[in-house]
Amino acid sequence: MLEPHKLVPMIFGMLLLTAPRAGLADEDRFEIGVQANVFSAGGEPANDIIGGGIFGTYKLNEDWYVGVGIDLASYDFEDPAKILGIPTADSIDASADSTAVTAWIERAAHSIS
Repeated sequence: MLEPHKLVPMIFGMLLLTAPRAGLADEDRFEIGVQANVFSAGGEPANDIIGGGIFGTYKLNEDWYVGVGIDLASYDFEDPAKILGIPTADSIDASADSTAVTAWIERAAHSIS
């Protein structure tokens, strides 16, 4: 699970990035947003992955956008010793954190005919 000391900077950053911006041109080319991610399943080796992140897009022209995002997640890794083939008396789960940086190019739906 994400510890509070990891959530505070992420929440502060989200609030800062989504605050109203002054002095922009009439046509705002930037979009910034936040997202929550919940992947719940009974699978192995990882399940119940909970996280969130921020993303932004930039409008290149009427049809094309580029974007970048950062996602943080925390989850349990189920019985890593068993998966590695190491015999143990007890089943012990490990905690794992992940950070993903993504980038994309997208085309606006109105431009597809």
